[in-house]
Formats: sequence, C-alpha cells, structure tokens
Amino acid sequence: MGKIILHVGPHKTGSTYIQKYLYLNREVLSEHGWVYPEPIELNPTIGHYGHIKLGIDETQISYYLNHYQGKRIIFSSENLYTLENEQIGRLFKSIFDAGFEEIVVVFYARHPVERLYSMIKELIKGGWYYTIPEFLSIYLLKPFTRKEVNYTIFLDTIKKFSSKIVIVDYEHFSKTSLLLPLLELMGIPPDRLNLTNDIINQGIKIEFVEILRWLNLKFANSGINPSGYKVFSIVRQVLLTNSKLKEKLTILQNALSQYKKSITVGSFISSSLESLLLKKYFNNFYKGAHESWDREVVIDYISEEWVLNKYLLEILDELYESSVNFDRIRINILKTIYDGKSRKIVYAAVRNTNKEIYEIKPTNLNIETIYIKERKDWNLLCIVPVEISQIQLIVRYKDNSEDTVELKL
Repeated sequence: MGKIILHVGPHKTGSTYIQKYLYLNREVLSEHGWVYPEPIELNPTIGHYGHIKLGIDETQISYYLNHYQGKRIIFSSENLYTLENEQIGRLFKSIFDAGFEEIVVVFYARHPVERLYSMIKELIKGGWYYTIPEFLSIYLLKPFTRKEVNYTIFLDTIKKFSSKIVIVDYEHFSKTSLLLPLLELMGIPPDRLNLTNDIINQGIKIEFVEILRWLNLKFANSGINPSGYKVFSIVRQVLLTNSKLKEKLTILQNALSQYKKSITVGSFISSSLESLLLKKYFNNFYKGAHESWDREVVIDYISEEWVLNKYLLEILDELYESSVNFDRIRINILKTIYDGKSRKIVYAAVRNTNKEIYEIKPTNLNIETIYIKERKDWNLLCIVPVEISQIQLIVRYKDNSEDTVELKL
C-alpha cells in the first residue's frame, strides 16, 4: 500500500524553499523510504523545483504514479491551492484508483493579509496591472467569500476527500525551518539536511512593482498580453544590455519613492478569519503551534500621482519602447500534453522576429520539431522525452543567419 503526502502551499508560504530542499536531498529521502519525483517542469534557473502542473495537467499524476507504484511519495505544488473543486476531486480519484490508500495533505497557514500583499506583488510581476488598492478591494471587501484569504474554503473541499489534513503555522516554523514539519511527518532526522531558512524567492521593491505594473498596462493597451510576453523577464534583459537606461531607471525608482503611500488594514479582518479557521481546524495544526493574526498590516504602494510628472513618464516610455522592440526571437510555450508514457508534446508560438525563418531544429537528436509558419494559434510543435526539462533550438533564417534559443519546459 502506497502513501502520499501532498504539500499544497499556498503561494508565498515558503514553497520554493521547501521544494528546493526536497529536490536536492532526494537521496536522503530515499534512504528513509520516500520519493520526491523529479518534477517534469524542473527548472533550477528560475527556481522551479516543484510539481507545478500537478492537478492542472491531469496526465501528470498518472505519469508519476505509474513510475512509483506502491511507494511513499511526497509531492509539492502551491498551484494545488488554486485548483477548482472538480480538479481536486479528479486528482484524489486518480491517486486512490492507483492503489494509494493514504493521502496526507499539508497546508501552510500564513497571516492572510500579509500573504495577500506578497501575492499581489507576485501577480504584478507575472503580468497583472491592477493597482495595489484595487487588488485589496477585490480580495478584502468580502473576505469570507475569497479563497485567497479564507483558507477554510479550500480546506473544506480537501476534507471531502481526505481526513488527514496537517496545518503548519507559517509564522511559528519560519523562525526555525519551514521544512521541519514535513521531515518529521516522513520520519527523517532534520540534521540530515543541514537546514537553514534561506529566502529562495526574493521579493521586489514596491517602486519596481509600480514600474512593472505600468509597463504591463502599456503592453495590454497595445494589444500584447503582458503575461505571455513575460515583461518582467524582458525588462531585466533590456537593463543588462543598456547601462544608460539602467541609470535612468534608478532615477525613476528613487523619484517614485517620493510617491509612496500606505494603507493600514486593521486586525478585524485577519482575526475574524483566524477565528473561523481555528473553530474548524484547530486540532489539525501541527503540534498545536499557532501564532496570533490579531495585528494591523501596513500595505505600501505607489500613488498614481507620479504619472503627472512628464520626465518620469518619458523614462518609462523609453523603457517600454526598448522592451517591446527588444531584438531577439522568443518562443513562448502555450501548452504541454503528456502521453502518459515517455513523451511530452509541447505547443509553442514563435514571436518577435522580422526575419523569415527557414527552419527550427533541436540540438538534441532525440527531439522532433515541426514548424508551421502559417498557423496563427501555435506554429511550433516539439515532441520531447519526458525526462528532458530544457531544450536548445537552432533557428535558421533565409538570409543564412541563425539564433540559438533555450526553451525551459
């Protein structure tokens, strides 16, 4: 009989830290009878060590379970917290149908307003362009109806499928190591991993958050999806190649700090959400540890008054033009399908090149690519062995020039 631990996040509760330690210490886990499957989307370059699409791409769970039938497995994906009820039901059904009779769900509970603030900045980094006050109004006007802050909504759904729910208090265990509860649940001595509480996913300053938000809005208004265009990544590359613009951006950030304002969210919301969580799930808290959420939270943001400053807008417009015209080919992955055996089929779109492409070929002979110029939705198909997480493509143009593109799967 197999056993599974599902670490479900949510976002901004140390998941990247946990996943990195689990991945890098798979041999230690194996010595104690546990498997942390190598994630299909493994990408250490950008800090992806988790099972990102578990439950989203429903072929993934079958792939993992077929490879580790009857084992004791730990999965980690903060995206599990975002699943719809029907997706959660299908995920649990797949696990039970594969013969795994015990599922322990591990949930990290962080002060909901503090987590929300971190999550909002991450959403803007990912392409959203609402202001921080707008985000707060969306999530906090009716907090008991919002899964983002009312954790019981998710836990009530999980309870329908698994009675074994462990809640880890984020504030309490972040003082030692967020990984400790998971190791103890697996029966692994903590000293085997040389634990520290490193911050893996560093946050960004509020001034740069505002710059990204405004760029996202400009891209969206010009008809370009800022999420698909990966504005944050492009901006970083532009600044690496343009020192003068980088200097101007420093001026812009320093100026924006003069427009910083704050919203104080009183303790009533968080303490009310806390009372509901404790009423329903107090006995599920690991070792009974919980630190109170009864405190105010100060939310910093940049007032939009700065847009009246013509000089600052000119700097931002220059950064926008440099980003939108950044001279490099991009290949955006749109969808990945797993055949349940040994291959994954990657659908991608080739963007941002004025030169006519002759062919796109992988450097790995085990990978097959199909480029179809005329397609509007996707125009590149890659058939890849499932264990490969990164491929290198040679793009040859009709003028005999070529580019090399690395694709993280």
